[in-house]
Amino acid sequence: MAEPHITYTRLPGRGVGSFGAIATTRHTLWLGPDHVLAVRNNGYTEDYKRFYFKDIQSILACKNSSGTAWTVILAGPTVFCLTLFIAAAALGWSAGALIGWAIPSCIFGVPLLIHLARGTTCTCYLRTAVQTERLYSLSRFRRAMTVINLLRPHIEAAQGSLSEADLARATQLAANPAAQPVPAAPPTPAAPAPPPVLKPYTSRVHAGVFTLLLIDLVYTLVVFLANTPALALLGIGLNILLVILAITAAIVQHNTDLPRALKGLTGSILGYLVVSGLAWSIYSSVFMLAHPDLSGNMWQYINAISATPALDTPGRAVLLGFCALLSGAFGGIGLLWLSRFRRAPAREQPPVLPVQTQPSHGPASSGEPGAPQEDRP
Repeated sequence: MAEPHITYTRLPGRGVGSFGAIATTRHTLWLGPDHVLAVRNNGYTEDYKRFYFKDIQSILACKNSSGTAWTVILAGPTVFCLTLFIAAAALGWSAGALIGWAIPSCIFGVPLLIHLARGTTCTCYLRTAVQTERLYSLSRFRRAMTVINLLRPHIEAAQGSLSEADLARATQLAANPAAQPVPAAPPTPAAPAPPPVLKPYTSRVHAGVFTLLLIDLVYTLVVFLANTPALALLGIGLNILLVILAITAAIVQHNTDLPRALKGLTGSILGYLVVSGLAWSIYSSVFMLAHPDLSGNMWQYINAISATPALDTPGRAVLLGFCALLSGAFGGIGLLWLSRFRRAPAREQPPVLPVQTQPSHGPASSGEPGAPQEDRP
């Protein structure tokens, strides 16, 4: 017999969750006649989970700080590029400079406005008696509350609504647990899931990243005073090595006991390297537009850049100052946090509980309390 056709209505929200080390999955929620369907699509396969209204215990929406982090990440380059765009317009720079700073201002400014318009970020969970599922599609608090208000009538219709008297009684029992009647046969609690095993962090790749950032600070200060083609080539090699080490650090720190602050700092360093690389690419493009005779000849371009003092070029001076400030801040803070982590006492591992074995069927010792006694003649 064919299964009856079920009509689903898509609920607001669409989110992206992690899948492996690089790929991501798309998450959506669908409303069925007696359940909510969570769909996870990674581009090749789809997974489905049904949550029946009669089994849902709670839906939690907790505000988090990821929205603030994204605001800072997007606002910094936006303000930086807008400042240079305004300076280019005020100082009468070339049309290429105006276009060169207007494009990144839009690249970072438009996502920033969209991000702010979507509202506060949150983490949403759906809880049943047997599991707690994160709802990646509800990553904004306003949208999560909209979905909760849509699901509330269906859940109350399946489970019944709580009257004010029942709510007051439940509140009183929660405030005075002694007044709560003890059940005759309490259910056996399910065994808790084992905590994830974190590997001890023993690598020195993070120390290499933070040290290279401080070296980059010294290099940038030297370039302010004197610049040569050899220093320009040294800077290119230093940045390539820094990008390789930062990516390696992000991979090595996975599933280790490294503090969350250091892991987040590594991600911030990767974001800084991406933004600074994009800014220098834009600067190079503007410089090439202003000097069309250098197009296609990298060595002549490096010589021309080196021949121009950094303090005589406002855009380059601002870029160097921006890189020096962030390299010094990330490198110093990273080494400080890493030294604190290495000096901290080792974390105690949870004790290993002995394996419970069934008692043997042989004769038990007479001195053991509670042991069955044999009938002796």
